[in-house]
Amino acid sequence: MQFACTCGWTIRDQTDYLPHKAELVARQDLEDFLDDPQSTFVALTRTVYQCDQCGRLWVEDQSGKLKSFAPETAADRILASKRGPAWKAPLIGTWQTRPAPPYKPGLLHCDSALKDCGLSQQFVQWEDLKRAYFDEFEKRRTLGTLRHAVLKKDGEVIHHWAFETVDRQKQS
Repeated sequence: MQFACTCGWTIRDQTDYLPHKAELVARQDLEDFLDDPQSTFVALTRTVYQCDQCGRLWVEDQSGKLKSFAPETAADRILASKRGPAWKAPLIGTWQTRPAPPYKPGLLHCDSALKDCGLSQQFVQWEDLKRAYFDEFEKRRTLGTLRHAVLKKDGEVIHHWAFETVDRQKQS
């Protein structure tokens, strides 16, 4: 999904872990939600988006229509994780020998809860992508800011790491 903000900026909802998107639970629904969050999530939550350009909030009303609210002052990413730079982000490296134009064959992406602190780079050499992926992997794993990581080459998984898997193995 995507839509245009009043300011003209395009707000996109096309992937996971978006720092400009959140789910809202009304205080009146909170107890019901906490009693059974898996079965009530869709029924009791409403989506909220924030425009990266002007800071305007777009909130779903009870019928699912988006209503906008403009901030009185400049607004940073107020919907991003409260953990800020300590938020655990996914690291994704992909290589496609024959990419669709105008894209380059390699892409390395790691989102961030903070504006302009994420990572999105394109590569023309496999070895450069691989080196950058493992450098970023070690850096973020050491800092404890990595949720999971995957490196794929033409659809084949070259490397995969998941925080939950490592954590469970340590507890066994």
